[in-house]
Amino acid sequence: MFSSSFSYTRTTGKGAARVFAAKKRFLPELRDLLEKCTIEQDDALKVLSRFDTPTAFHFVDPPYVGSDMGHYTGMFNEDDLNRLLEVLSGIKGKFMLTMYPHDLIREYAGHFGWTIRPVQRTVTASNTKRRKQEEWMITNY
Repeated sequence: MFSSSFSYTRTTGKGAARVFAAKKRFLPELRDLLEKCTIEQDDALKVLSRFDTPTAFHFVDPPYVGSDMGHYTGMFNEDDLNRLLEVLSGIKGKFMLTMYPHDLIREYAGHFGWTIRPVQRTVTASNTKRRKQEEWMITNY
């Protein structure tokens, strides 16, 4: 179905053109769904604040704290996670956050009544072997 993936480049600014071209190859159902979506390339905390309304749904998939998959090294740490959770605790809309198990998430979930759904996945990334890993889907609904 897909012959390439989405991409964005800060240097050429041609990411939007590639996304538009890629949408033409999608099944009509997916293409129609994407027409109703906003895909942003900016600081996540700014995007959450910019688009938060009571009817908003935020899918939040940051780099995972404590995992070095070779392409996110040093990009997201516990301080970043804490700032993200603080913003999520105050949003008006709904969210789904993906992350490996972490005590800080468990603490916020308990305090704010969020739901943690554990999922067992097989993880593959560059520079690593296939392995089983528990991942959490955290929601405020």
